[in-house]
Amino acid sequence: MRGWQPYRSYAGERYELYPAFGGKHAVYDRLGNFIGYGPFGFRWDEVRDKYIDEKLSAGLQVNRTPSTSRTMEEAVLFGGLSVVRQAYGGRAISFSLGRNMITTFTPLVLYQLAFSGLRVDYGSHATDFTFLLSRGGFRGYSRFSDFYGSQQGRMEMSPVIMVGANYVRRFDTFDIGLCFFRQLQSNVKSSKESLFRGDVPYPELRSPKLIKVRMTDDSPRDLPGAALYRADIIIVGTDPSGRVVKLASSPSLAGPGVRYSPVLKPSVVGRRTSGRWEAQGEGEAVDVLFEMPPDLILKEAEVVLVVSGDYRIGVRQVHDFQVPGSKEVVERSWPSPAPAPLHGLYFKDTPFDPEPFYTIMRVEGNPHVNSRPRTVRFHHSIPTAQSFYGANLHLHFEELNLDAELVYNPQDFKFPTEPGVRNRRSAYAGYLTAVFNLGRFGRFGGEVFRVDPTYGGWYDSRRGGIVLFTDVAGDVRAGDSLGVEALTQEYPFYDDNDDHDNWPDDVFKGWDWMYVPAGAFKEPSMPGRRPDAGVYPGLDMDGDLILDYDRNRNAIEDWKEPFLGFGVDPPEFSYGTDFNNNFIPDYMENDDEPDYPYRRDQVGFHFFYDLGPLPYWAEVRFGCYRIEEIAGGGISKGAYLRFGFGRDFGKWSFSFKDELKLVKDDIPDDVYRTVLTMDPDVSLRWNTANNPPPPDFLPMRDSFVNTGFLRFSWSPFEGLNLKGTVKYLLNRRRALRDRLERRIQDRRTLKNLSSALRASYTRNLTRRLKAELRLRFLLADWDEGSYSSVADSLSLGREARWYLLAPSLLLSYSLTSKTSLEFGQYGFLIPPLSARFADQVDRGESFREDVSVLQVTVRGAHEGYNVAGSVGVRWRNRRYHRLSPHEDVKFSAFFADFVFGPE
Repeated sequence: MRGWQPYRSYAGERYELYPAFGGKHAVYDRLGNFIGYGPFGFRWDEVRDKYIDEKLSAGLQVNRTPSTSRTMEEAVLFGGLSVVRQAYGGRAISFSLGRNMITTFTPLVLYQLAFSGLRVDYGSHATDFTFLLSRGGFRGYSRFSDFYGSQQGRMEMSPVIMVGANYVRRFDTFDIGLCFFRQLQSNVKSSKESLFRGDVPYPELRSPKLIKVRMTDDSPRDLPGAALYRADIIIVGTDPSGRVVKLASSPSLAGPGVRYSPVLKPSVVGRRTSGRWEAQGEGEAVDVLFEMPPDLILKEAEVVLVVSGDYRIGVRQVHDFQVPGSKEVVERSWPSPAPAPLHGLYFKDTPFDPEPFYTIMRVEGNPHVNSRPRTVRFHHSIPTAQSFYGANLHLHFEELNLDAELVYNPQDFKFPTEPGVRNRRSAYAGYLTAVFNLGRFGRFGGEVFRVDPTYGGWYDSRRGGIVLFTDVAGDVRAGDSLGVEALTQEYPFYDDNDDHDNWPDDVFKGWDWMYVPAGAFKEPSMPGRRPDAGVYPGLDMDGDLILDYDRNRNAIEDWKEPFLGFGVDPPEFSYGTDFNNNFIPDYMENDDEPDYPYRRDQVGFHFFYDLGPLPYWAEVRFGCYRIEEIAGGGISKGAYLRFGFGRDFGKWSFSFKDELKLVKDDIPDDVYRTVLTMDPDVSLRWNTANNPPPPDFLPMRDSFVNTGFLRFSWSPFEGLNLKGTVKYLLNRRRALRDRLERRIQDRRTLKNLSSALRASYTRNLTRRLKAELRLRFLLADWDEGSYSSVADSLSLGREARWYLLAPSLLLSYSLTSKTSLEFGQYGFLIPPLSARFADQVDRGESFREDVSVLQVTVRGAHEGYNVAGSVGVRWRNRRYHRLSPHEDVKFSAFFADFVFGPE
């Protein structure tokens, strides 16, 4: 089970109030009671009644968020957080209104790092309760429904409403919880039912004139293929006389009350072979086009397909739209193409598709294209609402810890016209984890889980929210004009935050780009513009918000740099559990998935036994697991043995960990890698979540894998320190072929060896003179395909054999308590003692290097800031191998550096 942000009640926590008030005004509540002096920070009315049309025609602003404080408006209302709170007798209640509230309910329901809206919390020693209400979601996300509205205070006429409640009751040995959460889209002209099941974005939405169905291969990597044998449609609508008619595209579907209409006969575009249409692999599709009768107001359409194989079915429509305030009629589509610039607004992982489809159906498993044909049906409809009803349990005994949660997720859809027929589809998610303490017999634990592929917003949802649509989206920053553009957007509520900071990994405007170079003394140069931008899961262990192996942010790995690289290893040298078998330690993974404890579209189990009793310095675990993709068809199963031991003997210490596992895994777990670059275009391609991550090359489809890691240190006497790590991996792979008898895995044993050794000796030569002698050795011997590069999306596991040997010397002479003369020598000038990088695969990258630095450094303080200044000279001489295409580097330079930081 993946870690997650636990539920927190804010009833018992204090917040600072951030006032921005102007003049005093008497303020009264809705009951006429005098509250005090000051402006209304915010007023919200959500109105649904039968006089909406008359009010709008009269020019009344039905949905408005007026503020009597011009200061508040100019300062942007939700620039902070306002909280009113009272605590008494062990109980507390708080009302919070604003933005950027970290808000969670349960592991399967809600995790939003920047919730914007109203939050009510009640807490006592035995009970916690939270109520949420929001309109749209995040301020500043340029969505068509925003909690704040426009600069004139007007709100979107087709808002997205979020409401939820979470209840926790604590007892001595167990806790129980109940959870409810709902998202919906409700036009102000819609019926009251829309506040429960949502509705189309506006009542005037015209009937589709074209419905297009696309069939593709659901597993293009494995090429099982999909086939279409027949396609039909049944529609229900009202003709100009007001009579309800029901038409079918095929005589075989006609019958009592259903009339055959040749107008509905579809046209099919795609590769036709052996009396059927086929789609296989990436980029191939079969499209079915149904043209609708122009004289009908439709309210229902059911598509009937005869298909086989591993199919994925998507749908889109084209309809007419009359631009408000004019007679112009234009064509619009659902789903609509992604807006530009994108800003993370789109709803699926193919944001640059000019003709997007909404995935409506996927086959379970991974059947072959020649499997028995089946008839599938679906109603053409657009999402309007979804709800979550959950219950959870936590038991905490001395011998047993148990957690369980079950969530029911009904999702509402409606044919995209005002009289359209509704339908409801449901998904489930749940898990149970338990750990039994068996005393002297050790410990036994396990987990079982299932998360449906349609859980949380259906197939195309990226962050658990529903995918909503409007034609009348106005650009609130351009005067609230309606009909500016059509938007299809997800309203997310379950974030992806792999680096566990205060912002989602794909936060608005790129605050968390995966890599933001700047140089040591500059603001970030990428569009993130924030010094804390960057997504570095497992690669910022010191928590300073800077990549551990590029601390000076110059797009060069520190381990390659003189002086700075002494304590830095390549990220591929790191060790950690790799449960999903993609060669990336789990704690370093930066995926593009919401942080649910389990992936959607997966069902499985995991059991383990910890041997005991053992001394504190030893551990042994046996385990097995099996995970299946419900729709994707992939399977990951394995059995493993993990053991480790370590001791600290004062002057020397060591630890050793090893894992043996037998594994079969063809479930792709795609993760981003960090590409170090100063080129904004390259960074935009590889270092943002606008694009899907590089594909997992599935290195353990059928393997026996042994991974070990040794860490040691030795300090025989004062001043001398020796440290080192050794990591090895053996991947013994079996030969495999796919269904087309193509080889997808060779029979081969892949080896991977990494070692880092460093020694330093520090001594005070005089009272003022300090010397440190260093030696660093790095070794990499990696077979092709034996690793997945953490730091390079462009090269996945290519062969590498190199070593780095780097001696260096540091001298520091104290002139005063705050002034020092410093000298550094990297490489000792004569060839045998120069720093050396030797690449055995690409000799042209090999070089010898010497670097000398002489500087005077002064440290002080000024006006609450620590100030450090260095002035000096630097010499560098790098000599490449004679076969290298690079030119030798030889230069000298004067430099002056000043650093300012708060005390």
